[in-house]
Amino acid sequence: MIAVIDSGSGGANVILECLKYYNYDFIYLVDNKNCPYGDKPIEDVKKIIISNINFLLKKFDIDFIILGCNTASSIIGYEELERIKCPILKTKPDLPSLVKQNGKKLLFATKNTIDNSNYVKYFLLNYNDIKTLYIKSLPKYIDNYLSNVNKENYEKLEKILKKGLFFHKKTKKYLKNTTNIALGCTHFKHIEKEITNCFDKKINYFYCEKNVAKISNFLIKKKKQDFSIKVILTKKDDSLKKSIMDLFL
Repeated sequence: MIAVIDSGSGGANVILECLKYYNYDFIYLVDNKNCPYGDKPIEDVKKIIISNINFLLKKFDIDFIILGCNTASSIIGYEELERIKCPILKTKPDLPSLVKQNGKKLLFATKNTIDNSNYVKYFLLNYNDIKTLYIKSLPKYIDNYLSNVNKENYEKLEKILKKGLFFHKKTKKYLKNTTNIALGCTHFKHIEKEITNCFDKKINYFYCEKNVAKISNFLIKKKKQDFSIKVILTKKDDSLKKSIMDLFL
């Protein structure tokens, strides 16, 4: 069994990408109780992730774990990984593909991913044409939007996006001319259409799920004829759980 951990619905995109390569049994831990991770203090997120990992390892027979969250992947280091007796794969923004593009480049991620990932820092130091953007608590808004898809929630999400994308005077012109976006949060793939609508033009997107799915393909013991997905929420929310399960239909 493969365990996928995320603060919300973003991990579903990791599983969907994995299913393009193989069928397997997945246990998907949705830590909606602590969502979002991206704005929390680093040490708090570390404790939360380690606790979630230990819970899964005690309760299930896990082959390996995928951190389906870029924030968690950014702040869980080798010291923590060495203490866990199970292989762990991390998600990372596809910055190698982004830097090869012509035109304006943007990394759209959480604050913790931008500020605390050494991988991200390397690219920002060596490619100064990459701009960064985060919108506080956006993963939480996305989960709420998926759980209650209606015109009112769509308009609220659109307002949050447009304010976050174009509010700052220094970056307003640059962002409006953006043509290439690396989505550094697995939640953000759910609102690709809504992000594009803010720019009103074609955007080239680069995703963080594909690479980890390809790597995981080499770790599975034996491919199966079919797949199963068990979704566990850390806080009861039937609407969110249903919206996540519907993504796999």
